[in-house]
Amino acid sequence: MTMTAVYAAGARKFVVFNLPDFSVLPTFSPPYLNASASAVVKERLNAGTSQFNVQLAALLDAYPGSHPGAIVLPYDTLGFYTTVRSNASAYGFTNINDPCYMASNAQSMYTDFFNFPICSAPDQHFFWDLVRFQKLFSASLRACLSP
Repeated sequence: MTMTAVYAAGARKFVVFNLPDFSVLPTFSPPYLNASASAVVKERLNAGTSQFNVQLAALLDAYPGSHPGAIVLPYDTLGFYTTVRSNASAYGFTNINDPCYMASNAQSMYTDFFNFPICSAPDQHFFWDLVRFQKLFSASLRACLSP
């Protein structure tokens, strides 16, 4: 559902999240992806994320002008993500690079779930698996959004 559809239904307040830095996801790093491919993918992800976030900010700035009464609150997910990774220990993380659930690749984490080890300290890992944040990051993000 788009913001405009929700606006038409009566909503006037919107919180919109920009994109985080997907380039640090374990699935895009060795050993899950070879080093040269990893570098190319990370460069493209950074460029795409930057371009998306700039365009999103412009759209969100303009939205209230064409939608009377709309209040748009952009949330800097990228900034929060960067802050948490830069100050990992303050948020309870001791490992910001390796996944806790160590599937050999993104496909096998769904098809062979019970065949891969889980780390001994899941709450200390920034990533649960190759593509998802651990619940502590999600809880930290929710805390920032709470009144």
